Amino acid sequence: QTLALLLIKNMALLSAEDRREMGEAMDLGAEDEQRVRGSRLRFYLGEMKPLVLNLSAPTTLFFVSYCADSYMEPYHRDVSEYKNGPNINLPHKASIVSDSLLVWLSFVLPLLVVCAVCLSRKGYAELARAITALVEALAMSTLLTTVGKKACGSLRPCFLSYCQWDGTKCLAPPFAARDARQSFPSGHASASGAGLCFLSVFLNRAFTSNSSLPPTLTRPIALVPTLLALLIAVSRTVDNHHRPEDITMGLFIGAASAVVIFRCHYYLHPTFCSGSGTSRRERERDGQGV
Repeated sequence: QTLALLLIKNMALLSAEDRREMGEAMDLGAEDEQRVRGSRLRFYLGEMKPLVLNLSAPTTLFFVSYCADSYMEPYHRDVSEYKNGPNINLPHKASIVSDSLLVWLSFVLPLLVVCAVCLSRKGYAELARAITALVEALAMSTLLTTVGKKACGSLRPCFLSYCQWDGTKCLAPPFAARDARQSFPSGHASASGAGLCFLSVFLNRAFTSNSSLPPTLTRPIALVPTLLALLIAVSRTVDNHHRPEDITMGLFIGAASAVVIFRCHYYLHPTFCSGSGTSRRERERDGQGV
């Protein structure tokens, strides 16, 4: 209370001009703060602008793959071709890894890890590049898998029970009848391979570039997502949706897409979430070392 009374007395002793100058100073401080906030917002938007432009191509690939998967009929193989094997009479089971869980594991999880790593180092440009590369890897894998499914028309191990085969035709709904003929390659294996293998190479690059931990510790950590992709792929043979060759080709498509896209984005620009904007070649030329 004493301090408040002293402050009131001092304010009363101030002239009107002094009070006016104090008010103007406070207004200028508020304007400066607002200007700083606006500049920061423009900086963040400028750094993330390439992300919006670069995602247009993979988004188109996703749309084309979705339309092909939804409306195109796969190659119709004669059921008699499977008379002497492979088996198509296994019981149809519910998927161990559902489609929604697959999206979380193959896209949302890698996306969250990528954001956490880059934002912790304030690498906003690197964040845009990593997200673009992740989406492109998934889009390429999805397109190649869809083309393979439609061209091969391989019957699933649970074909007879899945499509409710009556000896001449499928009695199941159109979606199930079409999906029962799309065993090779595995879509779950390719999607998990693309997203989680991309996360593995991403983490390996992050640990190699900006970590003081020994490689004997960081490399096993970076391989954990790949192990998760392998488990997802193997689960498709357990629930009778695919054969070993289906998941093997699916993993190959996904992993190849992840590695190729990652190298396309990072081979010529090897810096990783450093925010420096200089490549290794430029640092070696300037005498700064690797």
